[in-house]
Amino acid sequence: MKKLNFLLMYFVAALLLVSCSSDDEDDSTVQPDTERPVVTLNRPTDGEKFEPGDRIHADGNITDNVALSQMRIDVHWAGDGHSHGKTSNRWEYVEDIDISGTSWDFHEHITIPDDAEDGKYHFIVYALDAAGNQSEWVEIDIYIEDDHDHGGGGHGHGPELDLTTPNHDGEMDVHGGDVIEIKGMAKDDDHHLKDIHIELIDTDHGDTVVDDVHIHGIDAHTYNIDETVTIPNVNHGHYTLKIEVENDHDEKITKEFKYDVGH
Repeated sequence: MKKLNFLLMYFVAALLLVSCSSDDEDDSTVQPDTERPVVTLNRPTDGEKFEPGDRIHADGNITDNVALSQMRIDVHWAGDGHSHGKTSNRWEYVEDIDISGTSWDFHEHITIPDDAEDGKYHFIVYALDAAGNQSEWVEIDIYIEDDHDHGGGGHGHGPELDLTTPNHDGEMDVHGGDVIEIKGMAKDDDHHLKDIHIELIDTDHGDTVVDDVHIHGIDAHTYNIDETVTIPNVNHGHYTLKIEVENDHDEKITKEFKYDVGH
């Protein structure tokens, strides 16, 4: 009887040992997610300058090894040398965005208030994954400067148009069917360019547009122009080439060139 009891106890102990060993093996195969997401910020760039009322175009990419959950954009005044977490009475902006998957491209438009105080601001982006891991902060400095209120300082004068061709004065003689090349650069140091309108206008027939090129949604400080328009295949006529560049503050610059198809 004692021998039987001993064998039963030995058998139960063996079962418990096998069970514990199996649980340990199962637990060892489940590894917790401890890897942080990674944030890449393409725009804005460190040191970029804006004016009150401008739109900041924030874009970049966030990746994670398992699953993304949320991202945050945090913009706040940094002119007092503060440490993070302190409050400020200057412009502040915080946006939380739900994200998913293992890779997320973001493009957000952030409008700076018209009364935002001049100075340095911290622009921060970071993210969380589904396991609660937080990415490293991506932090840059941006600057808000109201050039119009402070006398200009050489900026704030709107878009510019620097053409290599055409560049003539007066009226140029051409032939019907000639192709007119428009090459050069449009730029705006303070705001983003929005649209470029190129029109060839028949001034002999009620300013009718006979050829045109419209470039929309540029969303950049510079744009290389390389376009053409064609003079109608006629024996005579007068035409005006009109090139207009507009920024996202609805400021414009226009240049015009005259052409004469000989009689």
